[in-house]
Amino acid sequence: MNLIFNGQPILLEEFKIEITNRSFLYGDGFFDTILAVDGRAPLLDFHIKRDQWSAEAMGKILPITQSELSNYIQFLAPVGRKRIRVQCWTGDELGYATSNKLQFLISASEISITNKQLQGHILKDFTIPNHQFSWIKSNSSFFYARVASLVAHQNKTEAILMNESGYLIEGIQHSLFWKKKDIWGTHPLKKGGILSVSKMNYLENGMPDGLPLIEEELHQDDINHVETWGMANALKELTFFSLKV
Repeated sequence: MNLIFNGQPILLEEFKIEITNRSFLYGDGFFDTILAVDGRAPLLDFHIKRDQWSAEAMGKILPITQSELSNYIQFLAPVGRKRIRVQCWTGDELGYATSNKLQFLISASEISITNKQLQGHILKDFTIPNHQFSWIKSNSSFFYARVASLVAHQNKTEAILMNESGYLIEGIQHSLFWKKKDIWGTHPLKKGGILSVSKMNYLENGMPDGLPLIEEELHQDDINHVETWGMANALKELTFFSLKV
């Protein structure tokens, strides 16, 4: 298996993580998951934009251009459907990192296919974190990992996360969409929840059924007004599901 580490191809067995790696020590960085189909990433424009915003939020410079990332994807995943993982972190430096540069690692893996029907239920035991940087796909994903573990132990496939005010934000692994009167809605970007490439794509290009998507808030008390529920992420197109209240 090949990797790209700081722009250079290396074998998996050659890659080593230093004990001072800041992603390992502090989760100081971010990641991205990209769908590649026969060496091409259909939503690469949106991914690179999100990665640039994430780097800027850290006060850093994204070390990869869109053209370079496209070439790396072609090298790592020339055929078939693959999951591309881009990991960026602030280096191997104890204490607060002083360099403006980010280190990066890119890998490709198979996409696991599940036949389980997607079901969603509103999770009320945990409310989603909401702070200035909560939209970043941080390497420190404790909250999502903890909730995903809880849902898996309940033998469920997904859960709808709310904020402290009772507004529906997203799923654990998917962005959340709802349709009312032939208009799709989704929680506003950068106002709680992960900055979603699926949302960015559908807001700009419309939903797969040709209907528009708007940014709006949906409170748990108003879910009876929703006609259709949908979820999507970087690896999966819009999937309809039934909401279990």
